[in-house]
Amino acid sequence: MTGEQTRFLLAELVTLYEADGLLSADDTVVVAARAAWPEYQRRAAYICEPNRPFRTGLKYFGFYAEGVIQPLIPRIRQHHIAVLFTPAEAITRRAIG
Repeated sequence: MTGEQTRFLLAELVTLYEADGLLSADDTVVVAARAAWPEYQRRAAYICEPNRPFRTGLKYFGFYAEGVIQPLIPRIRQHHIAVLFTPAEAITRRAIG
């Protein structure tokens, strides 16, 4: 599929979602990230660069992967601005719960 075909299909998808009222929910975001969906399946977490801003009021997080929006739209349970991926940090976070 060419870039032009992809843009056309995404525009058609947006039009369909607008017509069905699916884009008006301000509590959900869908990220287009090739590695995010498999990583979420392994870790039950979306991991991105530190200090990445997200819209206030988000409750759900979706994933655009493999050419489709995945059917699982998980509820956001926690949001951490920056997390160090170290053994000591893991121990601390497990103790907090």
